[in-house]
Amino acid sequence: MSFEDFNDFFSDNFDNEEDNNDNDNEMLVDKALFEIIQKYKNYKQGLSKQYPDEDEFGEIIEYFILKPELDFALSIVEDALSIYPQAISIWLDKVTIYIKMDDFILAEQTLLIIQKFDPLEPYQYVLKIEMSILRGRLEDIVDTMKQAEQILKFSNDNLIDFYFDAIDLFEDYEYFDNAYDLLIKILQIIPDEDFAIGKLLQLTDLSKKHLATIEFCNLMIEKMPYEISFWTIKGICYSYIRQFENSIESFKFAYVIDENNALINNLLLLTYIKTKKYVNASELYQDGLHKTPPIKFEKELVSELFLKLKLFPEARHVFIKNFNENPDLRSEYELEKVADIYLKEKKYSKALYFLEQIIKRNPYNYLMYYKTGICYEQLNKYHKAIEHYKSSINLNFKNSKSWLNIIECYLKLKNYDLALSFAFLYLKNFKIHHKLIYFISVCYFKLNIELQAINFFMLGYKMNKRTLVNFYKYCPEARQNELFNKIINKLNLLL
Repeated sequence: MSFEDFNDFFSDNFDNEEDNNDNDNEMLVDKALFEIIQKYKNYKQGLSKQYPDEDEFGEIIEYFILKPELDFALSIVEDALSIYPQAISIWLDKVTIYIKMDDFILAEQTLLIIQKFDPLEPYQYVLKIEMSILRGRLEDIVDTMKQAEQILKFSNDNLIDFYFDAIDLFEDYEYFDNAYDLLIKILQIIPDEDFAIGKLLQLTDLSKKHLATIEFCNLMIEKMPYEISFWTIKGICYSYIRQFENSIESFKFAYVIDENNALINNLLLLTYIKTKKYVNASELYQDGLHKTPPIKFEKELVSELFLKLKLFPEARHVFIKNFNENPDLRSEYELEKVADIYLKEKKYSKALYFLEQIIKRNPYNYLMYYKTGICYEQLNKYHKAIEHYKSSINLNFKNSKSWLNIIECYLKLKNYDLALSFAFLYLKNFKIHHKLIYFISVCYFKLNIELQAINFFMLGYKMNKRTLVNFYKYCPEARQNELFNKIINKLNLLL
Protein backbone atom coordinates (compact mmCIF):
# COMPACT_ATOMS: atom_id res chain seq x y z
CA MET A 1 0.00 0.00 0.00
CA SER A 2 1.41 3.36 -0.97
CA PHE A 3 1.48 6.20 1.52
CA GLU A 4 -0.96 8.11 -0.69
CA ASP A 5 -3.45 5.21 -0.50
CA PHE A 6 -3.12 5.05 3.25
CA ASN A 7 -3.44 8.82 3.60
CA ASP A 8 -6.67 8.78 1.54
CA PHE A 9 -8.08 5.96 3.62
CA PHE A 10 -7.08 7.71 6.83
CA SER A 11 -8.80 10.91 5.73
CA ASP A 12 -11.99 9.10 4.75
CA ASN A 13 -12.23 7.17 8.02
CA PHE A 14 -10.61 9.19 10.79
CA ASP A 15 -10.21 12.86 9.94
CA ASN A 16 -13.84 13.68 10.76
CA GLU A 17 -13.49 12.72 14.37
CA GLU A 18 -16.78 14.23 15.52
CA ASP A 19 -18.84 12.08 13.14
CA ASN A 20 -17.41 8.93 14.69
CA ASN A 21 -18.35 9.89 18.23
CA ASP A 22 -22.07 9.14 18.43
CA ASN A 23 -21.97 8.14 22.08
CA ASP A 24 -19.55 8.24 24.97
CA ASN A 25 -18.35 4.63 24.72
CA GLU A 26 -17.75 4.85 20.97
CA MET A 27 -16.00 8.18 21.47
CA LEU A 28 -13.49 6.66 23.89
CA VAL A 29 -12.68 3.77 21.55
CA ASP A 30 -12.51 5.90 18.41
CA LYS A 31 -10.46 8.59 20.07
CA ALA A 32 -7.87 6.09 21.29
CA LEU A 33 -7.68 4.44 17.88
CA PHE A 34 -7.59 7.84 16.20
CA GLU A 35 -4.55 8.83 18.26
CA ILE A 36 -2.72 5.60 17.40
CA ILE A 37 -3.51 6.00 13.70
CA GLN A 38 -2.37 9.63 13.88
CA LYS A 39 0.93 8.51 15.41
CA TYR A 40 1.38 5.97 12.60
CA LYS A 41 0.43 8.54 9.95
CA ASN A 42 2.96 11.09 11.30
CA TYR A 43 5.66 8.39 11.34
CA LYS A 44 4.86 7.40 7.74
CA GLN A 45 4.97 11.04 6.66
CA GLY A 46 8.30 11.59 8.37
CA LEU A 47 6.74 14.20 10.66
CA SER A 48 7.72 12.24 13.76
CA LYS A 49 10.27 9.62 14.70
CA GLN A 50 7.84 8.14 17.22
CA TYR A 51 6.12 5.02 15.93
CA PRO A 52 3.41 2.84 17.50
CA ASP A 53 4.50 0.19 19.95
CA GLU A 54 3.81 -3.50 19.31
CA ASP A 55 0.38 -3.49 20.99
CA GLU A 56 -0.65 -0.31 19.18
CA PHE A 57 0.29 -1.82 15.85
CA GLY A 58 -1.85 -4.79 16.83
CA GLU A 59 -4.85 -2.51 17.37
CA ILE A 60 -4.45 -0.86 13.97
CA ILE A 61 -4.04 -4.22 12.23
CA GLU A 62 -7.06 -5.69 14.00
CA TYR A 63 -9.17 -2.71 12.94
CA PHE A 64 -8.31 -3.20 9.27
CA ILE A 65 -8.79 -6.98 9.47
CA LEU A 66 -12.30 -6.51 10.89
CA LYS A 67 -13.16 -3.72 8.45
CA PRO A 68 -12.17 -5.79 6.34
CA GLU A 69 -9.38 -4.02 4.44
CA LEU A 70 -6.91 -6.89 4.21
CA ASP A 71 -4.47 -5.24 1.81
CA PHE A 72 -4.14 -2.27 4.17
CA ALA A 73 -3.78 -4.60 7.13
CA LEU A 74 -1.02 -6.60 5.39
CA SER A 75 0.87 -3.44 4.51
CA ILE A 76 0.76 -2.27 8.13
CA VAL A 77 1.95 -5.74 9.23
CA GLU A 78 5.01 -5.38 7.01
CA ASP A 79 5.74 -1.95 8.50
CA ALA A 80 5.34 -3.33 12.01
CA LEU A 81 7.64 -6.30 11.33
CA SER A 82 10.30 -4.00 9.91
CA ILE A 83 10.39 -2.37 13.36
CA TYR A 84 9.59 -5.43 15.51
CA PRO A 85 10.90 -8.41 13.47
CA GLN A 86 10.39 -10.92 16.30
CA ALA A 87 6.93 -9.77 17.41
CA ILE A 88 5.02 -13.05 17.48
CA SER A 89 1.63 -11.35 17.76
CA ILE A 90 2.27 -9.43 14.51
CA TRP A 91 3.39 -12.60 12.73
CA LEU A 92 0.18 -14.28 13.90
CA ASP A 93 -1.80 -11.35 12.48
CA LYS A 94 -0.04 -11.93 9.19
CA VAL A 95 -1.13 -15.58 9.15
CA THR A 96 -4.70 -14.52 9.96
CA ILE A 97 -4.71 -12.13 6.99
CA TYR A 98 -3.36 -14.78 4.62
CA ILE A 99 -6.04 -17.23 5.81
CA LYS A 100 -8.75 -14.64 5.20
CA MET A 101 -7.27 -14.09 1.73
CA ASP A 102 -7.36 -17.89 1.16
CA ASP A 103 -3.61 -17.79 0.54
CA PHE A 104 -2.83 -20.95 2.51
CA ILE A 105 0.65 -21.45 1.04
CA LEU A 106 1.89 -18.09 2.38
CA ALA A 107 0.05 -18.76 5.64
CA GLU A 108 1.91 -22.08 6.02
CA GLN A 109 5.25 -20.44 5.22
CA THR A 110 4.60 -17.76 7.84
CA LEU A 111 3.64 -20.40 10.42
CA LEU A 112 7.01 -22.10 9.86
CA ILE A 113 8.74 -18.80 10.69
CA ILE A 114 6.68 -18.47 13.88
CA GLN A 115 7.49 -22.04 14.93
CA LYS A 116 11.22 -21.28 14.65
CA PHE A 117 10.80 -18.12 16.77
CA ASP A 118 8.60 -19.70 19.44
CA PRO A 119 7.30 -23.30 19.19
CA LEU A 120 5.45 -22.79 22.49
CA GLU A 121 3.13 -20.07 21.11
CA PRO A 122 -0.30 -21.77 21.41
CA TYR A 123 -2.21 -19.72 18.86
CA GLN A 124 -0.11 -20.83 15.88
CA TYR A 125 -1.63 -24.32 16.22
CA VAL A 126 -5.14 -22.88 16.34
CA LEU A 127 -4.51 -21.07 13.05
CA LYS A 128 -3.14 -24.27 11.59
CA ILE A 129 -6.36 -26.08 12.59
CA GLU A 130 -8.44 -23.31 11.03
CA MET A 131 -6.61 -23.77 7.75
CA SER A 132 -7.32 -27.51 7.87
CA ILE A 133 -11.03 -26.82 8.39
CA LEU A 134 -11.18 -24.32 5.53
CA ARG A 135 -9.27 -26.63 3.17
CA GLY A 136 -11.42 -29.61 4.10
CA ARG A 137 -8.43 -31.54 5.44
CA LEU A 138 -10.16 -32.78 8.55
CA GLU A 139 -7.63 -35.56 9.15
CA ASP A 140 -4.96 -32.85 9.58
CA ILE A 141 -6.86 -31.50 12.60
CA VAL A 142 -6.01 -34.64 14.57
CA ASP A 143 -2.34 -34.42 13.58
CA THR A 144 -2.14 -30.74 14.58
CA MET A 145 -3.84 -31.49 17.92
CA LYS A 146 -1.30 -34.22 18.66
CA GLN A 147 1.59 -31.97 17.62
CA ALA A 148 0.36 -29.11 19.83
CA GLU A 149 -0.21 -31.38 22.85
CA GLN A 150 3.21 -32.99 22.43
CA ILE A 151 5.00 -29.62 22.29
CA LEU A 152 2.90 -27.80 24.92
CA LYS A 153 2.54 -30.63 27.44
CA PHE A 154 5.36 -29.30 29.60
CA SER A 155 3.58 -25.98 30.09
CA ASN A 156 0.05 -26.30 31.48
CA ASP A 157 -0.62 -22.61 30.97
CA ASN A 158 0.23 -22.75 27.27
CA LEU A 159 -1.68 -26.00 26.81
CA ILE A 160 -4.79 -24.60 28.51
CA ASP A 161 -4.56 -21.41 26.43
CA PHE A 162 -4.36 -23.54 23.30
CA TYR A 163 -7.40 -25.59 24.35
CA PHE A 164 -9.51 -22.49 25.07
CA ASP A 165 -8.53 -20.81 21.79
CA ALA A 166 -9.23 -24.03 19.88
CA ILE A 167 -12.63 -24.34 21.61
CA ASP A 168 -13.54 -20.84 20.39
CA LEU A 169 -12.47 -21.80 16.87
CA PHE A 170 -14.42 -25.06 16.88
CA GLU A 171 -17.50 -23.22 18.14
CA ASP A 172 -17.17 -20.64 15.35
CA TYR A 173 -17.22 -23.45 12.77
CA GLU A 174 -19.85 -25.44 14.74
CA TYR A 175 -17.52 -28.36 15.46
CA PHE A 176 -19.19 -28.79 18.82
CA ASP A 177 -18.00 -32.36 19.48
CA ASN A 178 -14.38 -31.22 19.14
CA ALA A 179 -14.99 -28.22 21.38
CA TYR A 180 -16.64 -30.45 24.00
CA ASP A 181 -13.75 -32.94 24.00
CA LEU A 182 -11.23 -30.15 24.57
CA LEU A 183 -13.25 -28.70 27.41
CA ILE A 184 -13.25 -32.09 29.13
CA LYS A 185 -9.45 -32.18 28.74
CA ILE A 186 -9.20 -28.78 30.46
CA LEU A 187 -11.30 -29.98 33.39
CA GLN A 188 -9.24 -33.14 33.68
CA ILE A 189 -6.16 -30.94 34.12
CA ILE A 190 -7.82 -28.25 36.27
CA PRO A 191 -11.09 -29.64 37.72
CA ASP A 192 -12.05 -26.37 39.41
CA GLU A 193 -11.47 -24.10 36.38
CA ASP A 194 -14.49 -21.82 36.79
CA PHE A 195 -14.85 -20.70 33.20
CA ALA A 196 -14.61 -24.29 31.91
CA ILE A 197 -17.20 -25.50 34.43
CA GLY A 198 -19.52 -22.69 33.40
CA LYS A 199 -19.09 -23.60 29.72
CA LEU A 200 -19.57 -27.35 30.20
CA LEU A 201 -23.36 -27.25 30.17
CA GLN A 202 -23.47 -25.06 27.06
CA LEU A 203 -21.22 -27.39 25.06
CA THR A 204 -23.01 -30.44 26.42
CA ASP A 205 -26.25 -29.10 25.01
CA LEU A 206 -24.70 -28.11 21.65
CA SER A 207 -23.01 -31.49 21.22
CA LYS A 208 -25.94 -33.45 22.71
CA LYS A 209 -23.52 -35.31 24.98
CA HIS A 210 -25.67 -35.34 28.10
CA LEU A 211 -24.89 -38.97 29.01
CA ALA A 212 -21.16 -38.37 28.55
CA THR A 213 -21.36 -35.33 30.83
CA ILE A 214 -23.21 -37.32 33.48
CA GLU A 215 -20.42 -39.94 33.42
CA PHE A 216 -17.78 -37.20 33.58
CA CYS A 217 -19.55 -35.50 36.51
CA ASN A 218 -19.62 -38.84 38.35
CA LEU A 219 -15.84 -39.12 37.93
CA MET A 220 -15.33 -35.56 39.16
CA ILE A 221 -17.67 -36.12 42.12
CA GLU A 222 -15.59 -39.14 43.18
CA LYS A 223 -12.57 -36.83 43.37
CA MET A 224 -14.40 -33.76 44.71
CA PRO A 225 -17.65 -34.89 46.38
CA TYR A 226 -18.43 -31.39 47.70
CA GLU A 227 -18.01 -29.55 44.40
CA ILE A 228 -21.57 -28.30 43.95
CA SER A 229 -21.12 -27.44 40.25
CA PHE A 230 -20.79 -31.05 39.12
CA TRP A 231 -23.86 -32.14 41.10
CA THR A 232 -25.79 -29.27 39.52
CA ILE A 233 -24.66 -29.99 35.95
CA LYS A 234 -25.38 -33.68 36.46
CA GLY A 235 -28.92 -32.86 37.62
CA ILE A 236 -29.55 -30.56 34.65
CA CYS A 237 -28.30 -33.24 32.22
CA TYR A 238 -30.67 -35.78 33.75
CA SER A 239 -33.48 -33.26 33.19
CA TYR A 240 -32.49 -32.90 29.53
CA ILE A 241 -32.88 -36.65 29.00
CA ARG A 242 -36.07 -36.61 31.12
CA GLN A 243 -34.72 -38.76 33.95
CA PHE A 244 -36.31 -36.47 36.50
CA GLU A 245 -35.97 -38.75 39.54
CA ASN A 246 -32.19 -38.89 39.01
CA SER A 247 -32.27 -35.16 38.45
CA ILE A 248 -34.00 -34.63 41.80
CA GLU A 249 -31.45 -36.83 43.58
CA SER A 250 -28.57 -34.83 42.10
CA PHE A 251 -30.14 -31.52 43.08
CA LYS A 252 -30.80 -32.85 46.59
CA PHE A 253 -27.10 -33.62 47.04
CA ALA A 254 -26.27 -30.12 45.82
CA TYR A 255 -28.87 -28.74 48.24
CA VAL A 256 -27.21 -30.57 51.15
CA ILE A 257 -23.88 -28.97 50.19
CA ASP A 258 -25.40 -25.47 50.06
CA GLU A 259 -29.07 -25.17 50.98
CA ASN A 260 -28.92 -21.39 50.58
CA ASN A 261 -27.90 -21.59 46.93
CA ALA A 262 -30.66 -19.82 44.97
CA LEU A 263 -29.92 -21.66 41.70
CA ILE A 264 -30.18 -25.08 43.36
CA ASN A 265 -33.41 -24.13 45.11
CA ASN A 266 -34.94 -22.96 41.85
CA LEU A 267 -33.80 -26.02 39.90
CA LEU A 268 -35.17 -28.34 42.57
CA LEU A 269 -38.45 -26.41 42.69
CA LEU A 270 -38.75 -26.59 38.88
CA THR A 271 -38.13 -30.35 38.85
CA TYR A 272 -40.63 -30.97 41.65
CA ILE A 273 -43.26 -29.08 39.62
CA LYS A 274 -42.39 -30.98 36.43
CA THR A 275 -42.79 -34.29 38.25
CA LYS A 276 -46.04 -33.13 39.95
CA LYS A 277 -44.48 -33.39 43.41
CA TYR A 278 -46.38 -30.33 44.56
CA VAL A 279 -46.14 -31.13 48.28
CA ASN A 280 -42.34 -31.32 48.03
CA ALA A 281 -42.31 -28.14 45.96
CA SER A 282 -44.48 -26.32 48.49
CA GLU A 283 -42.29 -27.43 51.41
CA LEU A 284 -39.13 -26.33 49.58
CA TYR A 285 -40.71 -22.96 48.83
CA GLN A 286 -41.83 -22.41 52.42
CA ASP A 287 -38.42 -23.43 53.78
CA GLY A 288 -36.78 -21.00 51.38
CA LEU A 289 -38.93 -18.13 52.59
CA HIS A 290 -37.79 -18.68 56.18
CA LYS A 291 -34.08 -18.73 55.44
CA THR A 292 -31.88 -15.74 56.25
CA PRO A 293 -31.85 -14.10 53.79
CA PRO A 294 -34.91 -15.62 52.07
CA ILE A 295 -34.30 -17.54 48.86
CA LYS A 296 -35.12 -15.54 45.73
CA PHE A 297 -37.30 -17.95 43.81
CA GLU A 298 -38.15 -17.23 40.17
CA LYS A 299 -41.58 -15.60 39.92
CA GLU A 300 -42.66 -17.91 37.09
CA LEU A 301 -41.92 -21.02 39.16
CA VAL A 302 -43.72 -19.79 42.24
CA SER A 303 -46.71 -18.69 40.21
CA GLU A 304 -46.78 -22.06 38.41
CA LEU A 305 -46.69 -23.87 41.75
CA PHE A 306 -49.65 -21.86 43.06
CA LEU A 307 -51.56 -22.53 39.83
CA LYS A 308 -50.98 -26.26 40.18
CA LEU A 309 -52.26 -26.03 43.75
CA LYS A 310 -55.27 -24.02 42.45
CA LEU A 311 -54.22 -21.09 44.64
CA PHE A 312 -55.12 -18.47 42.04
CA PRO A 313 -54.97 -15.32 44.22
CA GLU A 314 -51.53 -16.35 45.46
CA ALA A 315 -50.40 -17.00 41.87
CA ARG A 316 -51.50 -13.49 40.90
CA HIS A 317 -49.90 -11.86 43.90
CA VAL A 318 -46.51 -13.18 42.86
CA PHE A 319 -46.64 -10.59 40.08
CA ILE A 320 -48.84 -7.86 41.57
CA LYS A 321 -49.21 -7.79 45.33
CA ASN A 322 -51.80 -5.06 45.52
CA PHE A 323 -54.37 -5.05 42.74
CA ASN A 324 -55.53 -1.60 43.74
CA GLU A 325 -52.20 -0.14 42.70
CA ASN A 326 -51.97 1.69 39.38
CA PRO A 327 -51.25 -0.96 36.70
CA ASP A 328 -49.40 1.70 34.68
CA LEU A 329 -46.55 1.18 37.11
CA ARG A 330 -46.36 -2.53 36.26
CA SER A 331 -44.52 -4.14 33.38
CA GLU A 332 -46.35 -5.63 30.39
CA TYR A 333 -44.98 -9.00 31.40
CA GLU A 334 -46.54 -8.78 34.88
CA LEU A 335 -49.85 -7.58 33.46
CA GLU A 336 -49.95 -10.45 30.97
CA LYS A 337 -49.17 -13.02 33.67
CA VAL A 338 -52.02 -11.72 35.82
CA ALA A 339 -54.37 -11.72 32.82
CA ASP A 340 -53.41 -15.33 32.04
CA ILE A 341 -54.18 -16.38 35.59
CA TYR A 342 -57.60 -14.72 35.42
CA LEU A 343 -58.20 -16.58 32.15
CA LYS A 344 -57.40 -19.87 33.88
CA GLU A 345 -59.89 -18.91 36.59
CA LYS A 346 -62.46 -18.04 33.90
CA LYS A 347 -62.73 -14.54 35.35
CA TYR A 348 -62.93 -12.94 31.93
CA SER A 349 -64.02 -9.44 32.93
CA LYS A 350 -61.00 -9.08 35.22
CA ALA A 351 -58.66 -10.53 32.59
CA LEU A 352 -60.02 -7.97 30.10
CA TYR A 353 -58.94 -5.07 32.29
CA PHE A 354 -55.30 -6.14 32.25
CA LEU A 355 -55.27 -7.16 28.59
CA GLU A 356 -56.63 -3.76 27.56
CA GLN A 357 -53.91 -2.07 29.61
CA ILE A 358 -51.30 -4.01 27.62
CA ILE A 359 -52.90 -3.14 24.26
CA LYS A 360 -52.85 0.55 25.20
CA ARG A 361 -49.12 0.31 25.76
CA ASN A 362 -48.34 -1.97 22.83
CA PRO A 363 -51.00 -2.04 20.10
CA TYR A 364 -48.91 -4.42 17.95
CA ASN A 365 -49.05 -7.56 20.11
CA TYR A 366 -51.35 -9.94 18.22
CA LEU A 367 -51.60 -12.38 21.14
CA MET A 368 -53.17 -9.75 23.36
CA TYR A 369 -55.92 -9.15 20.80
CA TYR A 370 -56.45 -12.91 20.55
CA LYS A 371 -56.74 -13.29 24.32
CA THR A 372 -59.04 -10.26 24.50
CA GLY A 373 -61.20 -11.90 21.83
CA ILE A 374 -61.45 -15.02 23.99
CA CYS A 375 -62.66 -12.93 26.93
CA TYR A 376 -65.36 -11.18 24.89
CA GLU A 377 -66.44 -14.48 23.35
CA GLN A 378 -66.81 -16.10 26.76
CA LEU A 379 -68.81 -13.05 27.90
CA ASN A 380 -71.15 -13.60 24.89
CA LYS A 381 -70.04 -10.32 23.27
CA TYR A 382 -69.44 -11.94 19.92
CA HIS A 383 -69.16 -8.81 17.77
CA LYS A 384 -66.45 -7.42 20.08
CA ALA A 385 -64.74 -10.81 20.05
CA ILE A 386 -64.73 -10.90 16.23
CA GLU A 387 -63.33 -7.38 16.14
CA HIS A 388 -60.37 -8.38 18.30
CA TYR A 389 -59.79 -11.67 16.50
CA LYS A 390 -59.62 -9.72 13.23
CA SER A 391 -57.11 -7.32 14.79
CA SER A 392 -55.02 -10.32 15.79
CA ILE A 393 -55.12 -11.63 12.20
CA ASN A 394 -54.17 -8.22 10.81
CA LEU A 395 -51.02 -8.34 12.94
CA ASN A 396 -50.33 -12.04 12.34
CA PHE A 397 -52.18 -13.56 9.39
CA LYS A 398 -50.97 -17.06 10.32
CA ASN A 399 -52.71 -17.05 13.70
CA SER A 400 -55.07 -19.89 12.73
CA LYS A 401 -56.76 -19.99 16.14
CA SER A 402 -58.19 -16.51 15.59
CA TRP A 403 -59.65 -17.66 12.26
CA LEU A 404 -61.35 -20.66 13.88
CA ASN A 405 -62.70 -18.51 16.69
CA ILE A 406 -64.15 -15.96 14.24
CA ILE A 407 -65.98 -18.77 12.45
CA GLU A 408 -67.32 -20.09 15.74
CA CYS A 409 -68.47 -16.62 16.77
CA TYR A 410 -70.45 -16.32 13.53
CA LEU A 411 -72.02 -19.71 14.29
CA LYS A 412 -73.04 -18.42 17.69
CA LEU A 413 -74.51 -15.34 15.99
CA LYS A 414 -76.30 -17.71 13.55
CA ASN A 415 -74.68 -15.87 10.66
CA TYR A 416 -73.95 -19.01 8.64
CA ASP A 417 -73.10 -17.28 5.37
CA LEU A 418 -70.26 -15.28 6.94
CA ALA A 419 -69.13 -18.34 8.87
CA LEU A 420 -68.86 -20.24 5.58
CA SER A 421 -66.99 -17.39 3.90
CA PHE A 422 -64.33 -17.34 6.64
CA ALA A 423 -64.22 -21.15 6.69
CA PHE A 424 -63.29 -21.35 3.01
CA LEU A 425 -60.74 -18.55 3.43
CA TYR A 426 -59.25 -20.64 6.23
CA LEU A 427 -59.04 -23.69 3.94
CA LYS A 428 -57.11 -21.66 1.35
CA ASN A 429 -54.43 -20.66 3.86
CA PHE A 430 -54.17 -23.42 6.47
CA LYS A 431 -54.17 -27.18 6.85
CA ILE A 432 -57.58 -28.84 7.21
CA HIS A 433 -58.75 -28.96 10.83
CA HIS A 434 -61.46 -31.43 11.88
CA LYS A 435 -63.14 -28.77 14.01
CA LEU A 436 -63.47 -26.52 10.95
CA ILE A 437 -64.97 -29.35 8.87
CA TYR A 438 -67.70 -29.85 11.45
CA PHE A 439 -68.36 -26.09 11.47
CA ILE A 440 -68.83 -26.13 7.68
CA SER A 441 -71.19 -29.08 8.02
CA VAL A 442 -73.20 -27.13 10.62
CA CYS A 443 -73.50 -24.15 8.25
CA TYR A 444 -74.79 -26.28 5.39
CA PHE A 445 -77.19 -28.09 7.72
CA LYS A 446 -78.60 -24.79 8.98
CA LEU A 447 -78.87 -23.48 5.40
CA ASN A 448 -80.75 -26.68 4.43
CA ILE A 449 -78.07 -27.73 1.94
CA GLU A 450 -78.25 -31.32 3.15
CA LEU A 451 -75.94 -33.07 0.67
CA GLN A 452 -73.01 -30.74 1.42
CA ALA A 453 -73.77 -30.97 5.13
CA ILE A 454 -73.53 -34.77 4.94
CA ASN A 455 -70.31 -34.74 2.88
CA PHE A 456 -68.47 -32.46 5.31
CA PHE A 457 -69.95 -34.29 8.29
CA MET A 458 -68.57 -37.60 6.97
CA LEU A 459 -65.14 -36.02 6.35
CA GLY A 460 -65.04 -34.58 9.88
CA TYR A 461 -66.14 -37.89 11.38
CA LYS A 462 -63.42 -39.78 9.51
CA MET A 463 -60.82 -37.26 10.67
CA ASN A 464 -61.77 -37.36 14.34
CA LYS A 465 -65.05 -38.89 15.49
CA ARG A 466 -64.31 -38.00 19.10
CA THR A 467 -64.87 -34.33 18.33
CA LEU A 468 -68.41 -34.95 17.09
CA VAL A 469 -69.43 -32.68 19.97
CA ASN A 470 -68.36 -29.72 17.77
CA PHE A 471 -71.19 -30.61 15.42
CA TYR A 472 -73.94 -31.39 17.93
CA LYS A 473 -73.10 -28.27 19.93
CA TYR A 474 -74.63 -26.15 17.15
CA CYS A 475 -76.91 -28.80 15.59
CA PRO A 476 -78.55 -30.67 18.48
CA GLU A 477 -81.53 -31.32 16.24
CA ALA A 478 -79.34 -33.57 14.06
CA ARG A 479 -79.55 -36.23 16.77
CA GLN A 480 -83.15 -36.78 15.68
CA ASN A 481 -82.26 -36.73 11.97
CA GLU A 482 -82.76 -40.26 10.67
CA LEU A 483 -80.34 -39.84 7.75
CA PHE A 484 -77.50 -38.56 9.98
CA ASN A 485 -77.98 -41.43 12.40
CA LYS A 486 -77.80 -43.96 9.57
CA ILE A 487 -74.59 -42.37 8.31
CA ILE A 488 -73.02 -42.51 11.77
CA ASN A 489 -73.92 -46.19 12.14
CA LYS A 490 -72.40 -47.01 8.73
CA LEU A 491 -69.26 -45.02 9.52
CA ASN A 492 -68.86 -46.81 12.85
CA LEU A 493 -68.97 -50.13 11.03
CA LEU A 494 -66.39 -48.97 8.46
CA LEU A 495 -64.06 -47.28 10.97
